[in-house]
Amino acid sequence: MPLVVPQKPKTHAFNSNAFNVTWESIELTRENIRGKLIGHRIKYWNTTQEEEDAVYYLSRTTRNWDLIVGLQPDTYYFVKVMAYNAAGEGSESERTEERVKITSFNDRFNQRKNSTQNFTQEEKRAHHNALERKRRDHIKESFTNLRKAVPSLKGEKASRAEILKKTTDCIQNMRRKIQANQKDGNDLKHQIAILEEEVDQADAITTSMPSESPIRNIFHY
Repeated sequence: MPLVVPQKPKTHAFNSNAFNVTWESIELTRENIRGKLIGHRIKYWNTTQEEEDAVYYLSRTTRNWDLIVGLQPDTYYFVKVMAYNAAGEGSESERTEERVKITSFNDRFNQRKNSTQNFTQEEKRAHHNALERKRRDHIKESFTNLRKAVPSLKGEKASRAEILKKTTDCIQNMRRKIQANQKDGNDLKHQIAILEEEVDQADAITTSMPSESPIRNIFHY
């Protein structure tokens, strides 16, 4: 992995959904890179969130800047930069902070006017990468929610395949319980109907029986 650390990272607001990240150019020596420099890995996250929730973007160029898109308007972000070779990324740079611009009417108008067909290839690639990151983040969040919802997975680390399997098992088990409860409910309704019928019959018999005179009862003894 590279020994060199990108120095003096800076961020510059680009629009209400993006900012540019720059840093001092790295001296491309064998001692610094320990191989061939593939690009730079940019790590960024919302300042209101934990660093462990950061998003990573791999810029596959040796230039000392890149555009990060797909950000939230009027939001502060922390940013770190790392050099990247075939073995992975090197140490992180110092942290910098930037606020994304507030969405204005002109921004919204220009976003509608300037569709992706007017973007450069680099901007299109950056836009595609941002959408792909969002998709992966959404999938990751969905699996996290599944792991929290399934009782047998709580407090456990599990692969996505295991999460899906145990979620399926949980759904099937819940269906069996629902069916069993429905059967019990139907059985209870049937028993109630039988009891009500017996009560009605007993009440009818009691009503039809002739009542004996009290005087007759006295002389009977």
